[in-house]
Amino acid sequence: MSSLYFYNCHIDASMVDNHAYLRMDGIFNILQTMLTEYLKQYAADNIAIRNKYNAAWLITKAMVKINKTPLWGSDITVESYVVQKKSAKIILETIAKDKNKDVLFVAHDEMCPINLEKRRILRLTDIEFDPILLESNYLDNFEMISTDNMKLSDSFNVKYIDIDFTNHTNNVSYIRYIVNDLGLDFFEKYNITKIDVRYLAESRINDKLSIYKNDNGNNVILLIKNDEKEVFLIKVDYINK
Repeated sequence: MSSLYFYNCHIDASMVDNHAYLRMDGIFNILQTMLTEYLKQYAADNIAIRNKYNAAWLITKAMVKINKTPLWGSDITVESYVVQKKSAKIILETIAKDKNKDVLFVAHDEMCPINLEKRRILRLTDIEFDPILLESNYLDNFEMISTDNMKLSDSFNVKYIDIDFTNHTNNVSYIRYIVNDLGLDFFEKYNITKIDVRYLAESRINDKLSIYKNDNGNNVILLIKNDEKEVFLIKVDYINK
């Protein structure tokens, strides 16, 4: 059993923006693939633990620091491994590098297993998961994200294409909502340097979601609500191109 999962990733047309650079949701698609494949090594991916324990992994927080964005057609290497383990949660670190071994982005996902029927957090021992720990040189603390002065930006309904195998809105779908809300003008002007995410609650098909936004000049904070319930929060740091 390996302490890390290694993946050679080709950046294809479905992952890039109008300038052929990897989009935000493309990054999170890669991260979702990496955590799934890493967990498969331990027979602890969502399909395996649902079948055996009626459980699933819940991502609670994510952070991505971006040094450089790869282009369409690039071949990058990505590796994931656990850098922190507590009784009921892990932090998975993922590093993407270009062909010159330069770091493109570094991500951290905080995750815990939950019981699908009772929606309660499980211990790692409840799903017989005991990952090998590796040392991190990149791990930072997750900071508080302020939701002051938020203004309504958009409203929409969750569609069939947005849901995952647990019948909840897929984590990457939330990122796509944010990409669409920020829009073309934003991405024409700015490069993203850091993404800080909180998954606060779940939503389902046909739920009406509303995005609230506050742009602070060097970062923009977006909050998604399901009626009055907060379900998703993100802070996107950016610099001028």
